[in-house]
Amino acid sequence: MAFLPIKIDKELSEHLAMAKQDDNNYRLLMISIDNEVNRMVMKYTMTKQADWKSDYQLFLAEKIDSQDNRPFFVLINIDLDDELKWVMVQVKPSSCCIKDKLFSSSAKIELKKSFGPSLDLFVDDYDDLSVEKIEEAIKTGLQEKKEIAEEKQQKQNETFLPNVKFSYLQPKAKMNLELAEVSETELAKFKNGNDYGIRFIIAGKSKIVFDGKLTLDEHVSLAQRWNVNQTEQLEKIIFPENTGAGYILLRFNYEMDDNLLERFILINYMPTNNTLLAKERFSYSANLKSMVDMINSKLDTEINYLETDNFKEITVKRIFDLLYPSLYLDMSGQKPPRNE
Repeated sequence: MAFLPIKIDKELSEHLAMAKQDDNNYRLLMISIDNEVNRMVMKYTMTKQADWKSDYQLFLAEKIDSQDNRPFFVLINIDLDDELKWVMVQVKPSSCCIKDKLFSSSAKIELKKSFGPSLDLFVDDYDDLSVEKIEEAIKTGLQEKKEIAEEKQQKQNETFLPNVKFSYLQPKAKMNLELAEVSETELAKFKNGNDYGIRFIIAGKSKIVFDGKLTLDEHVSLAQRWNVNQTEQLEKIIFPENTGAGYILLRFNYEMDDNLLERFILINYMPTNNTLLAKERFSYSANLKSMVDMINSKLDTEINYLETDNFKEITVKRIFDLLYPSLYLDMSGQKPPRNE
């Protein structure tokens, strides 16, 4: 059985479109998941009546059933300022089944892509839905976003630009990427299931060139079908140390709830010991999203992607966390590693 992402139904899509408008009067939207049809549906809407705390408190009193262990989402318009307007709260009770948790994780990805809230929060206990705790989580989330942005900028400057002035690189970082003919052919073969992994590099000014296949001689683990419930597999490193730099498109096979699933992962792998110049390394990072969009178009799907400079970070757990961001928080109470 193939993995079916959770989509947004027509009514909910219309509400979300109206909620994006600057002059909207929504205070809150409550969204549930219909597992039978793989759809997110509108469960409840509230318009602005007072300040967001008062309206939210009324919602908690009238609409929340703490005995219901099914996941849902709450979008809250807190009208703080341009920096923070909508907050998404993913409610995933710890008592819900693993299948519902996975549906919720898939739905969260689609909802964030479609609506793009300023901040998203995760709750697995109804007590944490109180006004006080949500307000505190918002403050904490804003501070974490600020720290992550500063840390990412600092790491980018240190890693990619050690000896080159940014003002020189910036105009040349983004490219109009174009797949070479051989790359087109190899992508078609990959889509049809011929290969476990293929690598591309940027050549010349903007060409994406096929740079070889990841063979099972060196990448034995690529043929394995991983199981999310077998904890002994989770720390398994997928790539060997001698894996070459570039954009690596990976076929990730796994089992979940007795279903055999497959997802595509694009990894921008730039080991620190490779021979690329700083400006070339920066180009791979700057053009990663364009590469993802191009592959999505060619494969007629939506791939997941990540960046790393250390092969030891490409573990089975890291991939599962990429596919289902809240899964390991659900299963173990431990926060998953944060992607850069």
